[in-house]
Amino acid sequence: MDHTTQELTNAKKYLMNLNQELKEYEVIEKQRPFTDEEQCHVLQLQDLFIQAAEIIQANSDITNAQLHYIHLKEEERSFRKLQESRTLSDKEREYLNGIREEIYKLIRFIAEKREFGEAQYQFVKGFRRLNYYKLIQSVRRLTKKEEWEIDAIKTSFWESIVAYVSSEYKAITSKYITYNDSRADVLQSVAAKVFEIYEKYDPYRSTPTTFFVTRIREEITAYIRSYSQNLTQYDAKNVSLVRSAVAYYESIGADCDEYMISNRTGLSLKIVKSTLYYASNSRRATIDDAYTVRSNTPTPEEECLRSEHQEIINRAIRQVLDDEEIAIFYTKVNPEDSKPLPYSTVAKMLHMTQHEVKQKYNTIIAKLNNSSELIYLNYLSTGKKPVPKETLHFQDDAVDIMEDQLLSVIEE
Repeated sequence: MDHTTQELTNAKKYLMNLNQELKEYEVIEKQRPFTDEEQCHVLQLQDLFIQAAEIIQANSDITNAQLHYIHLKEEERSFRKLQESRTLSDKEREYLNGIREEIYKLIRFIAEKREFGEAQYQFVKGFRRLNYYKLIQSVRRLTKKEEWEIDAIKTSFWESIVAYVSSEYKAITSKYITYNDSRADVLQSVAAKVFEIYEKYDPYRSTPTTFFVTRIREEITAYIRSYSQNLTQYDAKNVSLVRSAVAYYESIGADCDEYMISNRTGLSLKIVKSTLYYASNSRRATIDDAYTVRSNTPTPEEECLRSEHQEIINRAIRQVLDDEEIAIFYTKVNPEDSKPLPYSTVAKMLHMTQHEVKQKYNTIIAKLNNSSELIYLNYLSTGKKPVPKETLHFQDDAVDIMEDQLLSVIEE
């Protein structure tokens, strides 16, 4: 079957599946009125049905999202047939419900004229297949072939973003002295991080590069810190101050120069210039200096302090914010991920207008700014008892994200 014939066949399958789903909703409508959500879904299906007919008429290719819809409907039908022959297990019902939920989400995705990029589509297909293997695993042990297929799916995830990782490595390390084996080491480190967190990625919300970019940059920069520029204690301290200042200005969307960094850190302009030079050009430290370089692994004392700071932050939030404000704050700060959500996304998630979210968030910030608990935490972080931080700061866990965001608010 040539490409054109295959595409026409897929387009017809897409049309038939949409038609079948519309008929299912006709049966539901005879039994009871639609909910508002169901009514919206039916309208979206009708629009997509018309578009599918136009695709066939124009002999056009269907998109990855439309192709995935066909696969989901086929899988749903196979489980319905199974359900007619016997009672489904709890795991099977859960899996079938997961298929239906994804179909619902996918229809909305297509109706909004969105499309999966190739890397995104690898994750969409891969996640559905991995969920199927989880279902099999709940019944019996996986065969060697099935285990190999799971490994192949995860490998495809990595292969879909490795070119982007390489470009980020090249961009970040262009101003640093690196070694011949650096790229391979970094790719291995990033791959390990990706496989740790890939299950948190939602391909319906963003591209994989958007989701993983902070982790990718974190691993690359951590490697540079550890292997390309081990500094003396004095220089490392200054580098930490300078980078904290740069991170602060970036967090408020401001471009910074050497004078602004000097004002922020209290270092002289001369020291700022030399520190920036050391950070980008220093080679490995001597053996005598090696003991002064900070480890990436927090000490028990540092972990204890971090837990204490988390408790201070949580207590402050509970004291000064009401339930609605807490919901808005956590949604906006997005502690489970790497960066705050935009106001538009928060508004959509909480069913509010963007103006309402901005107004309420400003009120929240004002309240937190006057919290005695957070003022105390700021003293701990910037006074004589500084909070232990990494030489390079990245938002790699919820506590650090919340703490840094709150402290930046106070400093403003």
